[in-house]
Amino acid sequence: MGTPINRAPFNALADDDGSNTTGSPWNKAAIDGVLLTPIDAARAWTQAGFTSAGAPLHNWDPGIVGDTIIALNVTGACDLTGFVPVAAPYIGQTLQLILMNTGTVTLYHDNAASTDGFRLRLQNAGFTMSGVWAGAVLKYFAAFGHVGWFLVSYHNGHGVAVEFGAPLAPTP
Repeated sequence: MGTPINRAPFNALADDDGSNTTGSPWNKAAIDGVLLTPIDAARAWTQAGFTSAGAPLHNWDPGIVGDTIIALNVTGACDLTGFVPVAAPYIGQTLQLILMNTGTVTLYHDNAASTDGFRLRLQNAGFTMSGVWAGAVLKYFAAFGHVGWFLVSYHNGHGVAVEFGAPLAPTP
């Protein structure tokens, strides 16, 4: 799911009173402006790139807009503890990370170096992505008093993704 659709243009439409002389005209232009264009924008994925020789990233802001895919060109070792979500994050927002080089990227669970709400929520202390095409999928979620990016799928290199039934809340 992408960014929620702006309903203001739809809400501005007026119903006809039955006389066929009042209300908003519903034509191709109106359908395009009120429905098609906002739906296309809401479903769009943002692509971002990142290059690093290896440095820790806390409260990292890669320009997440809606659902985002980030290609990580890492040649050394890089630590990630949290991502800054969009100004108004929404439940289910997706962040997909793909390692494009031979470096490693370690995702750390609930690390205090990142602001609460930006932190990664993993099922254990951490996870290291290694190998070209390694990847992780995170969802922005709030449950049981925890808010942040929950790991829902990951794989290393050319392996098979490990799926979890639902985001897991960290142990308090």
